[in-house]
Amino acid sequence: QYLISLASQKMAKIESWQFPNAVGSLRLCFGMTLLFTAFQEVQNAAPLDIKEIGLGNFGFYALATFYGGMLFGNQVAPRIIHRVGGRTSLPIAALGYLFFIGSLLVVSHISVSGSSAVVVLVSIALCGLLGGLLWPSQGYVLTHYAPQHLLNWYMSMFSLSFFASGFLGPAVVTPVIDFAGPHSIAVPLTLLTLALLGVLLLCRLPASDQPHTSVSSASSLSLKLLFEAPARRLGFLSFAEGWCLNAYVPAMLPIMASRWNSTSSHSEHEHFQLTLLLNGLGHIFASVVYAPMADRFGRRWMVLFQAAMALVALMLAELDLSLDQALLDLSAAFFLGFSTILARTNNNAICGNLYRERAGSAFALLATLRGLGAIAGMLVMPSISGSWSREVVAASLGCLCAASLFAAVHMPLFTSEAGSNLEDLEPCAEA
Repeated sequence: QYLISLASQKMAKIESWQFPNAVGSLRLCFGMTLLFTAFQEVQNAAPLDIKEIGLGNFGFYALATFYGGMLFGNQVAPRIIHRVGGRTSLPIAALGYLFFIGSLLVVSHISVSGSSAVVVLVSIALCGLLGGLLWPSQGYVLTHYAPQHLLNWYMSMFSLSFFASGFLGPAVVTPVIDFAGPHSIAVPLTLLTLALLGVLLLCRLPASDQPHTSVSSASSLSLKLLFEAPARRLGFLSFAEGWCLNAYVPAMLPIMASRWNSTSSHSEHEHFQLTLLLNGLGHIFASVVYAPMADRFGRRWMVLFQAAMALVALMLAELDLSLDQALLDLSAAFFLGFSTILARTNNNAICGNLYRERAGSAFALLATLRGLGAIAGMLVMPSISGSWSREVVAASLGCLCAASLFAAVHMPLFTSEAGSNLEDLEPCAEA
């Protein structure tokens, strides 16, 4: 009732939205949703022989190639955004994902060999490189679309639409599979159509009418921001959030699903899907409640709240209590998804507020450190421990708690004067 009442009060604020900005923001949100729905589902639909070819461990090399390209793209993104504008760089970057989906469509219907692995790896490298440009461009455009007093709502709206892709993908693909079969060309063609629609929505976005300025360092490398204390703490928080998100899903959910087999008659696949569903519902719930809570209590208290939720997830996942284990695991999946996306949405809002005039460099820095966190969660830590383990998940959740507390004590992160740390202002031609 409180949230409904607060949402009703906030409806008056929607009337103050500038119509071009609202249209541009919705196109940005839905375009990214369609693009990443296709990107996620095409990987699930790829034939098993394509996933297993390569130098012994194709998945490892594919991930390393993708994140290597993305980290490089993050560093050149600020210069590209400064030169051509965020609204131009956004659809260019989206073409990388379209090319990746198209390449999988081609190699899925030819005889699989070593050359197919090369084609896929090249497309993954291009996808990662342009993906490094996509996220800073998205953050830059959305930040300049958002009126300052509605920044929390714009970031929450993007999180809600983007993480809905986890539900949209199965809703679109399942009927196609039921009608045409899992190996039909209709499946990848459907996903290619979704990706193409997403790219088209991102093309020729309307210009922002929000007043803004740009600094002379707007095209500098994103890592230079690490010389500033607020950026270091925000970057540490982004690293922890990326690590937590990418360590939990591949490590903890299969552990939960296999553990249930001894106490339940349902199949392992059904249990895995149920835990995945609860994790996704945590994502959605965090996106829904973030904006009203951040407006009511402030972003600093949201940082403390996300730390508390991560601690709850850690306790539910690690403690062996004399309760129904399936209920504990489902609760852990929900609170993990809730705390992680709460952290991501809050990070984006803090970044957009504090570094509004250097949004390209700031969001490139967040993307870089999230990528390093993902590498830690998906590649480095499993290699050190020898396998996926509960300890890896516990370490990621503990890191998120520590990073949140480390950020919460630094008051400059939560200043209301977005441009207080900027110098040498000059007009900016385009949002």
